[in-house]
This record gives sequence, structure tokens and C-alpha cells, in this order.
Amino acid sequence: MKGVADSRTDRGPDSEIVWLAAADPIAGAVEELPGPVDLSGVGELRRRRLGWAAVGLAVAMLVAVTVIRVTAGGPSDRPVNAAPTPAVLPSPTVSQLPAPQLPQNQLLAMVATGTGLYILSANPPQLALRDPHGPPRVVRAPRSGFALVDDPAKHLVWVLGRRDALGSATAYDSRTLARRGRVTVPSGVNAAAPLGGRLWLASDAGVYVVSGPTGRPVLVPGSYRYTYDIAADPSRDRVLAVTTGLPGQTYGIDITNLYVGRDDLVTTGRSSVAVVDGMAWVGGFGAGRHVWLISGPERQSALAVERKVGSGVVVWPGRHVLWIAYGSGGVSCLDPRTGAELASWPELIGPITSTDGVMYATASTGFLASTSIVTKRLPPRCPG
Repeated sequence: MKGVADSRTDRGPDSEIVWLAAADPIAGAVEELPGPVDLSGVGELRRRRLGWAAVGLAVAMLVAVTVIRVTAGGPSDRPVNAAPTPAVLPSPTVSQLPAPQLPQNQLLAMVATGTGLYILSANPPQLALRDPHGPPRVVRAPRSGFALVDDPAKHLVWVLGRRDALGSATAYDSRTLARRGRVTVPSGVNAAAPLGGRLWLASDAGVYVVSGPTGRPVLVPGSYRYTYDIAADPSRDRVLAVTTGLPGQTYGIDITNLYVGRDDLVTTGRSSVAVVDGMAWVGGFGAGRHVWLISGPERQSALAVERKVGSGVVVWPGRHVLWIAYGSGGVSCLDPRTGAELASWPELIGPITSTDGVMYATASTGFLASTSIVTKRLPPRCPG
């Protein structure tokens, strides 16, 4: 089994698969069972009774096991197939639904930066840094983790977690993966975005803002409940958020005075937001239109990529590009100003991240599809 940083070429010079299967770095202590009870002081008659009782119990268990194996056919020797992973993981689990059962070593999230590729995976829960200029690093991650957020201004990478009605954000040094602190909020966390030296947490209770790994989160007055995603919009000194409902409400929060300004309604649910070069986009799931330019013209023509959408889309920001992953499979690179499709890869699925002309996504390669990362060198028309 290969480690997190091992890799091999996949069908060409521009594609590479990184296997995330890894042994659990932390093993628990072995529990010692108590020794057998000393019966030397029991009388002869009592010892005989205990002996016959043990024989009778053994015979009864043997008969029961035999009957079960005959009626049920015995245990199967074939391996159990894990449930297929959805083609696109649009967002964290909605608070009303239980957390999904994760197959072994499932990829949860990844973020590409100038430092390297950060990978969050499950079973075992771990955060890995694939550094092109140094050895790989792997640390234990929170079991409740589901998303990664890069905070370059503070040299931090955050692991978001949620369990029941509690949310958390655990900070790690972006260069060493040393843990720097953890903040918790009394509500399920769905997403986060760093801006203005603070972290903005989208949650079921609204948007919390916290100054750092040891700060105290404060709920922004007037922010909307069930905020599903949030993105930094630095050109307007605000964060842009969207609610989970259908339709979804988009709104902005001024980072200087915490003013909450309502924006457009979008006919999608479980929506994601991305801001690229000052252009704010929303993508989601529903029966109508799935991709929207926020604060754009009142009458927007449907994008050409709508014909590929199927059930819905997830949007991610890239370097001067907008990334889209389709619910039915496939990835597209869009012009952030016009929404025109610049390139597409129908064989890939989300999540998507990119840096320095290289895209990272996942591919359906069989049973281990959810545990592989494919890298693609981007064409000039899609700078990434």
C-alpha cells in the first residue's frame, strides 16, 4: 500500500495519480484482560457441577452455530463492496441529515497553494502536505473534519469540522502542520473564508467571525440562518454568503462595520459561491438554472455549459478562472467574466483546486476512485 506522498504516472505525461491509502499513525494501547478466576478453593462437588455446566454450554453453542450456518449458508468469503462515492461532493452534510459513512481512505478535501498540496482524508483522519520542495508531512486530523481553508495571510490552513450541533475550525501551521489552536461554535459549520485578518464561518446559526486560532467567535448580527457557503470578496471589502434553501439568498457582510446587505435570490439549493477577479458566481442544485453571476445584468442569458449540468454544479475559484464540477460528472474551466467554457475534462470529478498552471481533481478509476488525485497540466487558454 502506497503512502500519501507516493505517486505514479497515469496514461500520459500530464496526468498523475496520488494514492492516499495510509496506515493509521496513532495506535491505541492494547487493553489487558483479567486473568482466569482461581477455583482451587472450591469443593470437589462444586468443581464437578461447574465442569458439567461448562460441557453443557459448549455443546449448546456448537449446536446453535451449526444451525445458523446451515440455515444462513455461513459467512461469505467474497469482499464486501463499499457504497459508491457520489461523483461530486457539493458541500458539507446538511445539519438535518446524519453524517455519511465514509469508505476507507476517502478523500474529503484538498487545497493547492504555493507551499504545496494539502489533502484531508478519512479512515484514518489525517491532514497531509505534499511539498514539492521538501519531504511530505502527515498529521492526525479531527475525526469530524470535512473541509480545508487556506489562510495565506496568517500562514495557516484550517480544518473545518462538525458533529451534531457543534462546529469547529482547527488551525495548523501551513509550513510545518504544527497545530496552532482550535475554535468552536454552538452550531454546525458549513464553510469558511479568511479575509481582513479574520476567519468568517458560515453556519446554521449565521456567520461567525473570529480573529485567530485562539480568538473567541462572535455571531454577526443580522446574518442569515442556515448559511451554506461563504467566499472572500476583497475588491468590495466584504464576504459573500448564500443560504442553503431553495431558492437561496445571497448576501454580503462588510468586514469593516459588519453591515449585512441582501443580494440576489438564486433558484438553486445547496449552493456554492466563488469570487474570481471581482466577479461573484453561484452554482447549485435544482430543476431550473444552475449557474449565476451575482450583481450582474438583470436578464442573464443561460450559459452554454447549462446543457451539461444535469442535477447541479459546484463552483470553485481558480487563478483567473472559474471551476465547475457537474453533478453527473465532468469538470469545466470557465472565463470568470463571461462564463464561456475554456476547457473541459469529462472524465474528472470534484473537488477541484489549482495553482501555477496545474489542476488537481479526482477520477473514476474503479473501487479506489474516491482515494485518488489526478493532476493535469493546464492549457494556456485556462491559466488555472
